Amino acid sequence: AGEAVITVSNAAGLKAECTVTVKGSVVEPDVDTEAPTAPEKLEAKEVTSSTVTVKWSASKDNEGVAGYVIYVDDLEIGRVADTEAVIKNLKADTEYVISVKACDESGNLSEAAVITVRTEKASGSGGEGSENAGTAGSPTVEPVQTGDAAPIVIMIIMAGAAGAAVMAMMSLRAKAARRARRRNRRTR
Repeated sequence: AGEAVITVSNAAGLKAECTVTVKGSVVEPDVDTEAPTAPEKLEAKEVTSSTVTVKWSASKDNEGVAGYVIYVDDLEIGRVADTEAVIKNLKADTEYVISVKACDESGNLSEAAVITVRTEKASGSGGEGSENAGTAGSPTVEPVQTGDAAPIVIMIIMAGAAGAAVMAMMSLRAKAARRARRRNRRTR
């Protein structure tokens, strides 16, 4: 709020002035500073010589949980939206500390849920000389695909002067999966 005088001039020396008055008050935007609750019941569901599938209970947040950050040995390796993930590219017969933190849209992070997991020995390995020990790279994470038969729906909402329209598309993969299941049932 207040007044400002704007003055302009050109090379010929002509000047113009304008007084601008702003009324009202400054409204500070609400800033979310509350972190989500920590994920609970973190567990390793499946462990192989190069992957670990982890699962945990959903966190809660006053503005909503945006996703989960996965760490391996204190290094962030990725983010997932759901409560299950596969950590890949691990070395065989190696102990890893896996941590999961919830995050919200404002970037607030929860406390970590932490477990320690040892990958299995590589098959055909006598222990120390595991077959992927030299080839395993940096760990990566990918979300677990749940319910692959469920249709993937993309909705686009278009609004305009005439109203709103909604368009939905089903994934061809979901249709093919349903057809395959029907064929499998018939052949049994």
